[in-house]
Amino acid sequence: KVPGKAVVGAGEALQLWDLKTSELEARLVDPQQDPKAVVLQLSFEPQSELVAAGYSDGSVRGWDLRSSSVMTIFSGHRSAISTLQFSVDGTQLYSGSADTTIVAWDLVNEQGIFRLKGHKAMITGLVCTQDEKHLISTAKDGVIKVWDLQTQYSTETHIAHKSECWGLTEFAVPPAVEADVCLATVSNGTEIKLFSFNFEGEEGQQLHVLGELEKQSKHRGVGL
Repeated sequence: KVPGKAVVGAGEALQLWDLKTSELEARLVDPQQDPKAVVLQLSFEPQSELVAAGYSDGSVRGWDLRSSSVMTIFSGHRSAISTLQFSVDGTQLYSGSADTTIVAWDLVNEQGIFRLKGHKAMITGLVCTQDEKHLISTAKDGVIKVWDLQTQYSTETHIAHKSECWGLTEFAVPPAVEADVCLATVSNGTEIKLFSFNFEGEEGQQLHVLGELEKQSKHRGVGL
């Protein structure tokens, strides 16, 4: 998100690298953070130089890469952060955790908005739809859920995989598919499952299975 730069989590720090010179430009550590907490997840706000970092102690920090400073700190999970997702307009952040919950954070007022409960294992993927009315989540319980962000209730629950689900991503809608969003999930086996989602579909019937793919590798998929 910063031209010519790469941002990575390395232990307790964020590292900012210059891709042209291959030199480390900055090492970002919050003096107030738990020294044992390490960076596990990163998510970039597409319209700014704000990066959200999720830590092993369940905390989330918003870093401004221009000033190399912490803009906000959120503490609302009992276990490690396992996934992060900005809203489309960049005003909210969603965090998933090993504590099986999802928390919505208000980046403008710097406070928690609500908590979503329903999964029975670590959250492994989050996608916020372009209409900003729905959040789609996966977890190690093998389930994919659709959440109504206005009511804060799950409107759909499907078994994505019979084994653990380890990743969720959005991909471009193919010309032959009538859908607003296309999604892919990956299991800890060889299976990748494809879904379509329609904004205007009847509640409870907006998510549909498109098909399945088989990975050539039998190693566990850890992301997409």
